Amino acid sequence: MCSHSWGDDSAVSRTPLSALVTADESIAGIAERVDALSDDDEAATELLRIGLAADGVALPGDRGALDLARRIVARVRSRRLLEDLGEVDASAELLALHVPPGGRAALTLLRSASTDCQVSVKAMGFGFGRISKQTISLVDDISERAACMRIMQRVVLHVRRYATSTDPLVTSDVVKLGGLALVAVPDCPHCGARDELNPLEFEEDSELELDTRAFDAPATRQRTFAIEGSTRRDVGIELPVPGATKVAAGFQFEQGTSISCSATYRFPVGHWFVPYRRRGDGEIPPYWAMR
Repeated sequence: MCSHSWGDDSAVSRTPLSALVTADESIAGIAERVDALSDDDEAATELLRIGLAADGVALPGDRGALDLARRIVARVRSRRLLEDLGEVDASAELLALHVPPGGRAALTLLRSASTDCQVSVKAMGFGFGRISKQTISLVDDISERAACMRIMQRVVLHVRRYATSTDPLVTSDVVKLGGLALVAVPDCPHCGARDELNPLEFEEDSELELDTRAFDAPATRQRTFAIEGSTRRDVGIELPVPGATKVAAGFQFEQGTSISCSATYRFPVGHWFVPYRRRGDGEIPPYWAMR
């Protein structure tokens, strides 16, 4: 899945999406924890490691390495604020529905006593920033449409720029996980005419492909997807700073998904439609190549 800042795709429409928030938690980041610890660096280092482990937060780089924790404590304590860049909006993709070129598609969520179309997300700010966690249950189906779309999770960051004893540090504190939105993608970079797909990066879904070149009427196919598992990715944004180059900020986004859904696809005549995904994406609604 692709990730975008909230300000991207400004020409496409956004519609709020209903979701039930079942859990919401804010967790102190590494820098905030260091600020609250004792002045003794060795004691602070050990307490930092213990506290992070208790909250399930891994140190960046060599996980759990004592020397790394010491370096983090020293760097955070040497910070000197250069500029407070305020709050900025960003976002990450939770789920997407891609439409066969020239066709249509719809997505229906499948709920039962044992499944609740649930997504758990954790956003951890770059630069040792604050963390937010949330668990949501999706409510709305996606009506039949002619263009690809994404369900986006809004993330609000507070970005600050520091000087340190080593090199500059940009801290992105996750202020909150906001609402969800539907984002239309009329010019999807993944769907359309493609002669070849890189087999090292993508894999085709041969069970869902359809050739309508010799047919005389539009065709319809339906497929059920059980989307289960966890993903982790970095979401970066750039902020303009007067008199300086752009500042890179962002967050690490972890997503755990348990969704059952049914997609209905309608195909025009005259083309060979090949569904495909990035390797490792699992059973998610696919992109559509047209040959």
